[in-house]
This record gives sequence, C-alpha cells and structure tokens, in this order.
Amino acid sequence: MESNGLSFSSTDQLQNRTTKSVQILIVDGQRCSRQALCALLATWPPTGLLCEAENAQAALRLVAECQPDLVVIDVYSLEEYGRQAIQRIKTGWPQVKVVALSMYPDALDRARQAGADACISKGETPEKFLAALAQLYTD
Repeated sequence: MESNGLSFSSTDQLQNRTTKSVQILIVDGQRCSRQALCALLATWPPTGLLCEAENAQAALRLVAECQPDLVVIDVYSLEEYGRQAIQRIKTGWPQVKVVALSMYPDALDRARQAGADACISKGETPEKFLAALAQLYTD
C-alpha cells in the first residue's frame, strides 16, 4: 500500500490507540463510491461527522465551512481538479490530513506530489484502508 512511508500494524491495535473523534469529508465524483466509503468509515470507531462532496469546488467550500480533520479524495475521478484541491487544502488548512484514493498509480504519484498525507490504492482491503487512516492519527 502506498502511504508516504507509513507502516501498518493490525487495524484493531491502531484503532484502539486512536481516541479522538475524526471529522471526515469524502470527495468522489461517483455517488455510489461516496456511499460505500461512508458505510466503511461508519465502522471506524473514531469517525465523527461525515460530509460528502462530488467535486473539488464543493470540497473546498466544505473544508472552509466544516473544518474536517480528514479529507478522503478520489483523485482520478476529479482529474486535474483533485490535485489542485489537495494543494489548496494543504496550503489553506495545513492541519487537515488528506488521503488520496485511486486505482491508478500515476494518479497517486501526482497526489503525493500535491501534498497528500497518504495515498491508497482503491484495490486495498478495507482493513488496510482503515489501518492507514488510524496510522495518520497515532503518529
């Protein structure tokens, strides 16, 4: 799993060390993908408020309004706007963690260059995805 050098232990161990409620914004151009991520994230104990955006412009507006702790963004479905959104989020709200998702390694590389805190393939298991999120909050 690509994640900017993060290593992963068992999901349970990481979740048990994560005590803060994490407010999450999900950004994906496909409604069914957003719904699937919401369902998965609802199983992660630290999950607090879940917000959704279907495009980069809505994502930037919601980051400003809701001040999430974490943005999970599908960089491929948003094309160039996904990378720009990552750059603007990390510049305007550096405390916000950004996790980029994609099935395509080149899209993850571009997201990493734009400043994503972690890059995860959509092909990873739900357990590895949740472990990656937990790792961001246990460092």
